Amino acid sequence: MRALRYAEAYALMRYRAWGASDVEIIWNSRDGITPFTVAARPPGGEFLTHVEFDRDARMVLHVPAIGDRIFVDQTLDRAREFRERFVATYWERARMDAMYGSRDEAVETLARRDYGDGHQPDLVVVDARLRGALVDRFREITAQMSVLAPLLVGLA
Repeated sequence: MRALRYAEAYALMRYRAWGASDVEIIWNSRDGITPFTVAARPPGGEFLTHVEFDRDARMVLHVPAIGDRIFVDQTLDRAREFRERFVATYWERARMDAMYGSRDEAVETLARRDYGDGHQPDLVVVDARLRGALVDRFREITAQMSVLAPLLVGLA
């Protein structure tokens, strides 16, 4: 197994709004960076900040519950969805027509910037489909580990 690149890789992390006592635990499902702040769940409008770094817990095979939020790698399609809403809201207010030839150009340019190299974080809510995909991935990993286990006896 390769070494992990980031301290927050596969970690359960605590996020909290300033002055609040409630904490939301968000799992990073990848070996990638995570943002220091995230938007609170609606209808809040507040931001949550990563707190208590010393309590982050690495859980490579964590299975989140439906409704939990987790970090995944950004996809170009998700970046486009976000930027379509953004451009629809801010096209006239931010005079985006002065920066881009069309709304489509603005969406595509901004989405590609957000997507970057494909390893940018995206915060998603776990649904049954995503949870099922994670469970399948973990079953595959543990099956591979059980096949290798007899070969590793005595190496420790």
